[in-house]
Parts: sequence; structure tokens; C-alpha cells
Amino acid sequence: MSIYVDPKPGMVVRYGYLWARQARMGQDNGEKFRPSLILAVRNEDDKKVVYVAPITHTAPFYPEESILIPMETKARLGLDSEKSWIMANEVNKFEWPGVDIRRVPDRVQRSQFYGFVPGELLQQARDKMKEMNLQHRFNTVARDVQPVQVANNMQQLAPVVLPRPQTLRHG
Repeated sequence: MSIYVDPKPGMVVRYGYLWARQARMGQDNGEKFRPSLILAVRNEDDKKVVYVAPITHTAPFYPEESILIPMETKARLGLDSEKSWIMANEVNKFEWPGVDIRRVPDRVQRSQFYGFVPGELLQQARDKMKEMNLQHRFNTVARDVQPVQVANNMQQLAPVVLPRPQTLRHG
């Protein structure tokens, strides 16, 4: 039985995120599995390619490169009560589901999926990333190539289709 759901923009998944600075130092695996926001899903060469942004507790050095997640959203996703930010200055790109997706711990249902962020927050994250890209302050880490590649400035993301809140059933 597969625990994987079909990826959609706005979903938050548990993912072994590889920061651009780590990839530049030659690492090819993330050091921690963290909630990550799916920003876009594309079909490329008959493969489903996903773009995710990291969610972190670490206060950003440059606040303009991040978005504070509302506490109501964190609670609905089942995340802790500490402040968290979506980092808007980089993404990981990988073929779904990839080897770095993991189950969310302490959940009754087996899933790698925390839930959806509100459509407005997804749009805000995408707009902030476009702004960072225009300022040449954005990196894409391609995880499915060896060695892992870091590219400055993101590709144009697909238009946002705001997800409807939904309950996913596994089985």
C-alpha cells in the first residue's frame, strides 16, 4: 500500500530539504526532515516534478526573504506552536515522490502529508519568490541530478491554482 498522495500546490509534506548552501559545499542529502511547502507541480518528460520551499523555526537573517506562517495555519497542519517561516529565497526541485519524502511522525494515518496552507498564503509565498528572483536572490537546488546542481534564479513557476481544503483518505 502506498502512503503517497498526488502532490498539489499548497500541500505541506515532510521532506529532507537540502539547503542551497549545503549543496554548494558538496552535500547531496538534507540534514533534517522538515515540513516543506509544495509551490508547483509540473509534468516534465513524462515525470511529475515538484518544487518545494523549506519551512523553518530559525528566524531569517533577512526577514524580507521569508513569510511568517500564521499560528492558526500551523495548528491546523498539526505543527508545533513555535514561530515558523516559509523561506522564499530557494526551492528544491525533484521527481515525485523522490527518496527524501518521509511519513509525518505521530499521526494515526500513515502519510507524508501535513495538510494544505490557505490559498492566500501559497500565493504570497509564490509572489515573494518571484520578487527574490527578480532581485537575483533566489536559488533552485535540483535534487535528481548527480552531482546535485544549484541554479541561481528560478524558472517561471506554473500559475497558481488555489487548492480547496480537503480531507484525504488513504487506503
